[in-house]
Amino acid sequence: FVHSTYAYLDPKEYFKDHPEYFSLRKEGRRQAKPVGELCLTNPDVLRIVTESLLKMIAADRAERPHDYPKCYPFSLQDNNPYICWCDNCRAIVEKYNRKKGGNQEGGDTALYMDFINDIARRVKTAYPDVRLLASAYVNTEIVPETLSFDENVIVEFCDVYSYSEELHPLKGTPINRPQYDKLVSWSKAAKGSQPARSR
Repeated sequence: FVHSTYAYLDPKEYFKDHPEYFSLRKEGRRQAKPVGELCLTNPDVLRIVTESLLKMIAADRAERPHDYPKCYPFSLQDNNPYICWCDNCRAIVEKYNRKKGGNQEGGDTALYMDFINDIARRVKTAYPDVRLLASAYVNTEIVPETLSFDENVIVEFCDVYSYSEELHPLKGTPINRPQYDKLVSWSKAAKGSQPARSR
């Protein structure tokens, strides 16, 4: 259910012949294991993940024709610093990041959500009732200044347990104010969202 990207594109099957499908580390090598991520701007990654998801949906509906799932998670496999550092991924991160040179201030979120929006649009043509579940978590907690969701994308805000005092509510507790503010910003983004356009 979480850290699910490799369920759609498994490094055991692809990494040997296609390391470019996986994250480029800062030091210049591709890595999938023991920690890593998909390269979210690689067009073959988008194609394979979409095809895998469509096959999964079809199989679920064949197996469970009356109570098939309608929501599929797409949660990043690992968290910062394992997101891809290739030129194309960095260009998106830098464009949307709120702080120059950083990545966790909205840039990583934009890269992740842009990829999910692309998949959502492709899936919607065959299965308009399917929703993709994205996670606002760790390096994807911050909403970019400009962000729109496809209409069949659901964002789940995951309060990072080490960032807040869990014995108190987010709202009204000073120590939890930063996490509460993030939750509010996602709520505002969702309310004002329109179906995103293809990049």
